[in-house]
Amino acid sequence: DYQSLEPPALRRSLRMGSRSGVLISRLHRAGVPDRAPPLSLQDGDVLLGFDGRALDDHGFCELLGRRLHFAAARDLCRVGAHVPMTVWRAGQELSVEHTLQPAQHLVPRGQFDVRPRFFVTGGLVFQPLSHEYLQGWSANERPAHLQDLFLRGQLTPERTEAVMLSQILADTANAGYDSGWIGAPIVIAVNGEAIRSLEHLVSVTRAARKAAASSSEDSFLIFDVATSGGPFRIALPAGDLDQADERICAIYGVPSACCSDHLIDARTE
Repeated sequence: DYQSLEPPALRRSLRMGSRSGVLISRLHRAGVPDRAPPLSLQDGDVLLGFDGRALDDHGFCELLGRRLHFAAARDLCRVGAHVPMTVWRAGQELSVEHTLQPAQHLVPRGQFDVRPRFFVTGGLVFQPLSHEYLQGWSANERPAHLQDLFLRGQLTPERTEAVMLSQILADTANAGYDSGWIGAPIVIAVNGEAIRSLEHLVSVTRAARKAAASSSEDSFLIFDVATSGGPFRIALPAGDLDQADERICAIYGVPSACCSDHLIDARTE
């Protein structure tokens, strides 16, 4: 991510003088070693030149006889290429070499010949957020929190998917919560454990239900989610979910394989 350096005060704060370029506000580090080489591109650098082409304060450069954004020059390079760059860092102009990484997104783009994955427990239907799901709305009507994840969500080892609660199938186990589509809140944690993917949610849920089956005390599945209006919590009685899943499968025609201990995904026949 980057921003232009048109504001004079911002330029003076960086002590750039008459130099021009764009400020690197964030590097997407998924798949990149935690400690980058000292002369690699870093957050907070001002990118002055890309592959020998000087940049203006909006990131444009001379390319193919035209004035084009430096992203066009980047797209002419292959993944893994070592590209020479000129940066302004801590009041000094430096020449660095940066390795171009493949594009990686928290929300997948363009999945072809892949069946949607989902998981149902206690009537709560979970699935990963995807481009295909968002295409159910026009670009101007998509839920703001989902669109923000699509555009700006960052893939990290701690979070490899954005898991959403896509709908609730009404049952006594989830009585008191709305049913149907409830705004597609994003799952943050289950029983206090941060969720990194749909498979991880299934694993945490399975472990909690197994523990509840061997306990004489009331046990609950606590889902902390983020809605467009803020944080929200859902509690399900963990000890009653086996019977609830049987009812839900029968009433709603849900495949029994997607409840309890199983996950429907592209690898399941």
